[in-house]
Amino acid sequence: MLNSYIAGIDSGSTCAYAIMTLDGEIIKVDSRKDATSDFLFESLAKYSPIFIACDTNPPSQAARKLKRSFSARLFFPAKSIPIIEKELMCRGLGAENAHERDALASAIKCQHSLSSKLRQLRRRLSEAGASDSYEIIARGMLFGKSVHDLL
Repeated sequence: MLNSYIAGIDSGSTCAYAIMTLDGEIIKVDSRKDATSDFLFESLAKYSPIFIACDTNPPSQAARKLKRSFSARLFFPAKSIPIIEKELMCRGLGAENAHERDALASAIKCQHSLSSKLRQLRRRLSEAGASDSYEIIARGMLFGKSVHDLL
């Protein structure tokens, strides 16, 4: 089965990432102090994310670079996410520090922005008897292809 992931990132002297499925399941949250950009790339390469998400507007240089590296879509909020919102969003979800919280908040915000469209797709595929094709059709749709053409 094909898996599609969102990677929320927080770059800086401490780098962090959060991996989440399109349906919102948190797969991994991790960070490393004094990490190079290689840490993020190597960590994310295991998942080949289709979305790179960050919590700032404009997006960081690292987010733009990872987007290109993975041929992924870039998600960034209309305005940078306030700390209080990130804390509320991530409470009890396993982020061990502010960097992991920021990465996780980025992934959550991206997933929330997609959830309505993905629910509609799931319902449409179920009605068409094509639920088994959800992952591949969701990927195509999220990259701008029409569901009609993908079916």
